[in-house]
Amino acid sequence: MNELSPKAQWTVWGLLAAVIAIVVASYVFSQVRPTATSKSQLLPPIGQVAEFTLTNQDGAAVNLASLRGHVWVADIIFTRCPGPCVAMTRHMAALQSALKPDPRVKLISLTADPLYDTPLVLKEYGKKFGVNFESWNFLTGPKKTIYRLATEDLKLVVVDNSDGGTPPEESFLHSTKFILLDAQARLRGVFDGDSPESKTNLLAAIDVLLHDS
Repeated sequence: MNELSPKAQWTVWGLLAAVIAIVVASYVFSQVRPTATSKSQLLPPIGQVAEFTLTNQDGAAVNLASLRGHVWVADIIFTRCPGPCVAMTRHMAALQSALKPDPRVKLISLTADPLYDTPLVLKEYGKKFGVNFESWNFLTGPKKTIYRLATEDLKLVVVDNSDGGTPPEESFLHSTKFILLDAQARLRGVFDGDSPESKTNLLAAIDVLLHDS
């Protein structure tokens, strides 16, 4: 049997690392997942977001300072993803529709494919889901910045496999989680981004953090 090429070996190890990270993150976050009766003490801080600057669907800069003072929900998708990203965006749109109007709440979607997902592409993608861009930003920018924010700060998994001849719609592996952050940009919970049932728990947890801020 022929040995795998170095490139193939790196891909395999990258996938294994992604799986391990998903398992670890899911376990850690599952210990603090809130219920409808959660109090703020049941949502202990489990991480901190560092400074970053990215670009939204309108070409405007979005950074940590612009999100301070807001409770926000973040995920990572890419517009050429035909399956889980569509479900995640639909569920985020349902969450946005269910939220009471409140300028203190923001939704953030990072792209795993920043070379393709320009502000214009992200704007058109959001329109397909009836997004209200006043409270929901789709962010693109330098790949290094996005991937650091996603993996190191938000504890999400994202793997770029686009150099292996993989079709564009299958070129990026990423977490299907919604991450909840408080007004100090601290991680406070995780929810299944591809499950409509997460909306109820997210709404309750957001309400807890708003009253705690």
